[in-house]
Order: sequence, then C-alpha cells, then structure tokens
Amino acid sequence: MTHHYGHFIVDILSRLWPLAGRVAGPVWLVCEPATGRAYWERYPFLGEMLAGLGLTVDVVVSFEEPVVLPRAMIPEPSFRSLHSVHGVFGELCQAVGRRYWSEAEVDTVKTPVYLSKSRLSTGIQRLVNEADLVDELARLGVDILFPEELTFAEQVRQFAQRRVVMGINGSAFHTAPFSARGRRTIALSGMLHLHANHIMFDAINDNRSYYYFTPGTTSFAEAGFDVGWLIPDPRRVAAQMVARAENIDRIELYDAAVEAEAARQGRSIAGRLRRLRRALTTRWSRG
Repeated sequence: MTHHYGHFIVDILSRLWPLAGRVAGPVWLVCEPATGRAYWERYPFLGEMLAGLGLTVDVVVSFEEPVVLPRAMIPEPSFRSLHSVHGVFGELCQAVGRRYWSEAEVDTVKTPVYLSKSRLSTGIQRLVNEADLVDELARLGVDILFPEELTFAEQVRQFAQRRVVMGINGSAFHTAPFSARGRRTIALSGMLHLHANHIMFDAINDNRSYYYFTPGTTSFAEAGFDVGWLIPDPRRVAAQMVARAENIDRIELYDAAVEAEAARQGRSIAGRLRRLRRALTTRWSRG
C-alpha cells in the first residue's frame, strides 16, 4: 500500500483490473501492511477510487497472524512503470472514474486551467519559481487550481469539462484516463527527456498531450523534494503556454512557425554579429 497519488494508481490500482466487470460476487482486498479506516480517511482519493468500482474501504482487510484463504487471486499489474501498459488498465480507469463525469459536460469550459504544485511542501519535484508563473497565468485569464485541495471526483470532472488542462509534468496528469477520452494537455517539464509513464497514460486515453522544456532551466537538490528546478523568465513562459492553449487545435503548425521564426532571428543575429566582428577587425587593423 502507498498513499502517493501517482504510485497508488500505477502500483496498486493497476492490479485491480479483474474488478472492472470481470469478477462476480463478494470481493475482499488483502492489504499489506495493515492500514485501517483512519488511513483511508486521511487520503480520501483511495476510497473514491474504490467507490468507482462499487466497493467501500470495509472490503480491505489485513492479517496479523497466519490465515488460510480458500481462494485467492494475485493479479499481475496492468501497468508496469517504464515498461508497458495493457488495454485493460484503460478500462479499469474508465470504470473507476465514470460516475464522476457526464458526456454532456465534456469540453464545456473553454477557459484553460493550470494545475499548480506551488502549495505542496513535499513531493518528487518542485518548480521553485512556479508562483511567478502562476501569477502571470492568472493575469492572462487562466484558472488556477491546486489538485491536493480537490477531491478525486472534482479532479476527474475538471479534466472532462476543460478544453485544455495545463500544469507541471507529474502525477496530476494521471487523472486524465479516469475522465473523458482525448484530453488536451500542455505540460511544462524540468527535464529534456520525457518519463515513459506519461506516454503510456496518454496512449490508453488517446490524449493529445504536449510537453515543453524551457532552454536555460536549471535543476538542483531541494529540501522536501527529490529535485528542484528553475525556469528563466516565468512571465514569458506563461505567455507561451497561453498562446499554445489558444492554438491547441493547430499546435503542431503553431510550434513549427515559432521555431522557424526563432531560427530566422537566430540567423539574423548571427549575421549582425559577423558584420560587427568584421567592422571591429577593420577598425582594429586601421588603429
């Protein structure tokens, strides 16, 4: 058992795929180590996910002494981190989240939402100057939400309702497969390479996800987190994220145009520098 949101989905929930319409009759979930009701109440999303499968926390049992079980099933995980994902994992996520959203509300909110991690005190990664990014995004009209302050059901509904969801690349985006298919997301990454799990989460839900790394990003050890990172010019990054949200249906063409313009400007600057160097060399030779 783990109460980390992303690891619970990948390592624990992924073993419950037989409960997505494949097992009939009473079910007990044997958990190790012992947790108890107080544990589940401290992390409400655990109970909400079980509720999506028609179960309550009362079906979770632990044993403190040897017990003979007449029949036990130990399912293989349907999601293997960094390795593979099975279609049944997508079916499981849909079964869990289906009660929390409706087809009628899909893509009804045009204003982009940004899922912020700026209020977390511990975690895997932290964008140190995220508050500056969030302030500028809010000024540009983006709604700011903090996943840890929302119930699981509210997060699932946000993914269904919002036409575009933005944020820091991480576990918050693991909610998408529990919602409507084909979600559009824009994520900012602190690393130049992309964690394979995100690709697999996108694949099982047919998401249209776009990941961006800001040149000049620096990373370092950060208290309470595995790593901290810093982006240059958060206001400019915010404007770029909003521009891409506005062009989400043609984002590949938009990115190509931006890159072409950057290359053109780079050539122009390089040309000016060459002319300047020639001028300086001429002046020096005349000196």
